Amino acid sequence: MKKMRKLCSMLTLLLSMVCFGQMVTDGRTLQSQLDQGKDISLRPGQVIEVSESLKFRKAGQRIETVGARTASEYARIVHREGSQGTLIEAKGIGGASLRKLILDGNRQGFRHPEGVLTKEPMLSFGGEGGIDQQVRNCIVIGSRSAGGWAAIHISEGGRGILIKDNIVFSSGADVRGNGRSLGEKPFGWGDGISTASRETTIVNNLIYDVSDDGVMVQGAPGTKVKGNVIVAISREMLGGIALIDPFGYYELDAKKRTYDYRGVVVEDNLILAMGGRVHVGLPMGGATWAQFLMGTTLQGATVRNNHISGAAGGYGYAANGIDGFEITGNTSDAIYSGLGDGLPGKPPDAPMAFMYNPATIGNSRIQSEFVPIKKSLTVLLRARRTPKDSRNLLGYRDQPYPEEEAGAAVKMAFVEMLGRDPQEDELKHWVKWLMETRSNADAIRCSLMTTSEFVQMHGYVDPLDLHTWRNDRWLKMILKTCSQFQVKGKDWPNARKWNEKLLKGLRN
Repeated sequence: MKKMRKLCSMLTLLLSMVCFGQMVTDGRTLQSQLDQGKDISLRPGQVIEVSESLKFRKAGQRIETVGARTASEYARIVHREGSQGTLIEAKGIGGASLRKLILDGNRQGFRHPEGVLTKEPMLSFGGEGGIDQQVRNCIVIGSRSAGGWAAIHISEGGRGILIKDNIVFSSGADVRGNGRSLGEKPFGWGDGISTASRETTIVNNLIYDVSDDGVMVQGAPGTKVKGNVIVAISREMLGGIALIDPFGYYELDAKKRTYDYRGVVVEDNLILAMGGRVHVGLPMGGATWAQFLMGTTLQGATVRNNHISGAAGGYGYAANGIDGFEITGNTSDAIYSGLGDGLPGKPPDAPMAFMYNPATIGNSRIQSEFVPIKKSLTVLLRARRTPKDSRNLLGYRDQPYPEEEAGAAVKMAFVEMLGRDPQEDELKHWVKWLMETRSNADAIRCSLMTTSEFVQMHGYVDPLDLHTWRNDRWLKMILKTCSQFQVKGKDWPNARKWNEKLLKGLRN
């Protein structure tokens, strides 16, 4: 009788897991369905563990959660422990779409003997034949993308791709090692969203803690980047929205080294350098980025009505190597500090909100706030390529902080970990410590995790599990707040309002 009761209990548990979508499924089952040309309709709450990329096979295929009323019910596709590479591959498959999913790169589960991530995107779309694809209503977290690839990347060759109403949290480790998984070696850069496909629409996405660019536009004529919010919370971001790539696919004139950005519109986006440096908020032209891109010219984009804010700004709007751009209505109230790397023996001008090189903007029309440079506007990043004699024992950047940037990093660490601003003596102590040790913001967070105040709020968490804890906490907040918007009848929250709600939630 005992055995029978035990068997019945197990069957009841199994049935409830199936009914409520909590059964963990191996990714190979899904791949076999994709190989047969079928759509993947996941149950609310279902969890899929993937050790190899899920690959779309047939035009119009979909992977989505069916029957989910709110984000808290979305199915979850997650990288298995130890695996790496692209999670979902849709290159060249017209009409492929992802919708209503949690896509978890499980970066902290990355374990590799060499400590180096493969240089691949997390979600790979576009490519020849990649027409009218969509990624919508997805939560993309813990990306294992590296080598400058994005959490969501759209390769050249596609057209008319829509990336709308998504949230990206955490992509890559930054130049100081913030965000690294245990054993990971530098440098695992990662963008949030990048595109090289014509007429891509990137709208109303919320992007947190990516270490390369929030949004990267590689030529991609006709692309619209509108209404997105990009925030540096705990790690440094090289670029907010980057128009810097003289991509050979869109070369207009080899001799003149000109490249096609015609029809690209970047408007109404918000870039926040809150707790990590945004090295350049909105760079325009390859020379702002790297020495080898000097002499290239990008042609034809419109940049209007964007805003940059926060106390950890590097450079704001920087134009060097453009022609036929229209740059109007942009604003900034950010605090800018700290010189970029510049050329050997030739540092750039001190950072400010609006800067341009009069000799390299061609027939562009720029707003009156732009100030002409006196020295240089080349290589504005403080870490594009870190020299070996400027690295710490782990191989990451070992350079002093500007005081303003250090203060922003400390304040945000306290808000995230303890739900409050630091007291004056705490702020002074940690700013001094950060500037003297040249450590990183993760180290402050780990220290705060050992305090009784943190333990009373969150319980004991091993500091080595910082990013596992952060991802879990943020995912819970994301699901809760998104669902609150959705129960009011909205399909997806407005990125700006959602960001405000999430940041407010850190203090509660």
